[in-house]
Amino acid sequence: MDFEKLDTKCYWFPTRESGQKYIDIKFECIMNTENEKLNNKTLFETLSVESSMSCLPSSVQSAVQTTLFKNYIKKVYARGYHNEANNQSVFTKTGGVLNLFNPNIKEKMDKDFMELIKIRENRAEAVSSWISAKSDLWNDLTPGLVWVGTGESEGRLLTDFLEKFTDKMNGNAFYSQGDAILKSIKLLRTWQFVSNELCNGRRPYDVIVEERRMNYRRKIGFLESIGISTDFK
Repeated sequence: MDFEKLDTKCYWFPTRESGQKYIDIKFECIMNTENEKLNNKTLFETLSVESSMSCLPSSVQSAVQTTLFKNYIKKVYARGYHNEANNQSVFTKTGGVLNLFNPNIKEKMDKDFMELIKIRENRAEAVSSWISAKSDLWNDLTPGLVWVGTGESEGRLLTDFLEKFTDKMNGNAFYSQGDAILKSIKLLRTWQFVSNELCNGRRPYDVIVEERRMNYRRKIGFLESIGISTDFK
């Protein structure tokens, strides 16, 4: 995603929370997208080394020095970029388009994680098991794949879904907000498993998982390259 091409279209959302999550997903994508202006590094990789936005090229600075983006950075990286190595950073991520209409997940909501911590004497083993296990809380993504954040292809698929979704939902009447949310989730679940032209006929779900796995390996490799050991393997 180019820094100059932030999506400013108006989309329909069933709740204010899902509208805010959309913005956070777009920012995740910006953080995770390789950019030639950053010597083919991602913004996350660049800021993890330089720490300050003042190090960025002026063309990039002008695009990310907005109140919304700075608030996102403060929220997600409040403890610094190196805290990404900690498994708890999973709970600062959105889960991407597949979880657009799900509530934001907090650690205390993840009963599988809490149970693993209780029954395993070795915390590192418990965390390792949890990271690689598919979770109902995140639409069958593993916590490890949630931790990676949204990638470039997923960012394009987010736009594709919201354009189709808004066409279907805009102007419709609903019995309640709950009714609107249920219909939204049903449309999302249908979309994710139907072949898509942006995926060369593949299903969006499969393409998203594949990209997240690739970015997972890249993120771990990057953190280890700058001397940071992670909970993720």
